[in-house]
Amino acid sequence: MEIKFLDRDNFQAYIPELVDLFKLCYKKKVHYYYSAAYFKWRQLYNPFEETLTSVVIEQDRVVASYSGFPCLMNINNKKVMAFYALNAATHPDYKGKGYFYKLAEGLTNFAKGKGYEIIIGFPNYNSHRIVVRKLGRKDIYEIPTMMMDLIENKAHLPVTAPTDNEFSLDYEQFASPTDLNSIQKNQAYLKWRYADNPVEDYTNFVVADGKQVTSFMVVKKYMDRLNIIDMQTNSPDQCDFLLQQAVNFAHSLKLKSISTWAPRHHYFHTLCEKCGFINNSPVTYFTIKNLSDDRLKISTNYSDWYVQSGDFNAY
Repeated sequence: MEIKFLDRDNFQAYIPELVDLFKLCYKKKVHYYYSAAYFKWRQLYNPFEETLTSVVIEQDRVVASYSGFPCLMNINNKKVMAFYALNAATHPDYKGKGYFYKLAEGLTNFAKGKGYEIIIGFPNYNSHRIVVRKLGRKDIYEIPTMMMDLIENKAHLPVTAPTDNEFSLDYEQFASPTDLNSIQKNQAYLKWRYADNPVEDYTNFVVADGKQVTSFMVVKKYMDRLNIIDMQTNSPDQCDFLLQQAVNFAHSLKLKSISTWAPRHHYFHTLCEKCGFINNSPVTYFTIKNLSDDRLKISTNYSDWYVQSGDFNAY
């Protein structure tokens, strides 16, 4: 058994094996994600041009993998490099050997050595107990999905907000609408995350002053539901306007419901309640780990965070 940490030079050579491994392990779920284009987008084309992937080699083939990708976070109003934990996969023939723990711990130390100061992640029910008990990550919250039933809310108006699906307007001066801990989303990040995503199609409604964006809302149609993926606004009025656009847009598509994450401590939550959203399933774990050896004080109180479902790699 050999553990390898892949860099940008050798990652591409392992893409076919990673595609096969993830499709085997996730064949009953979102296997369409795990294409060569998806792995290149995540690991080779991200704005930081950093590849964070570890693999186990057995008998000259990849039998397990764990990866993350870099992002810049606003922590205590400071910019901090973060390691975002992604999905792991272990070949069914190699389950029970502890490969997930070994890869996760190894890649954590590897990232720490490169200057990353925090890990954020959204583990599922299979991996949650391991990342909390064995990998030392801290639970921040179990995030409920807020849901609005459009069958019971039939009144709507035409959509009036402009769209910028290619993120070609000016987001460089876009200030996070809150001082809460959050992922920093500049022009390069937004274009990569949404416009360049090879496996999803997003619609981005904006409020702009000329070419300068002041608020935006990213949505995605999924089956008979509209997901509000990312809501970044600089005032309750602009938030309310964009939320109404989502409702009108969903009605225009004849969908049955709308879902989103709306932090209970942010005005987005109360505006959702006003529209008729209620807490529902699924509920998602949100965890962090401080890699800074306590040089950085990172709150484990959910009220100090602003997290959107677009920050979760499954969306």
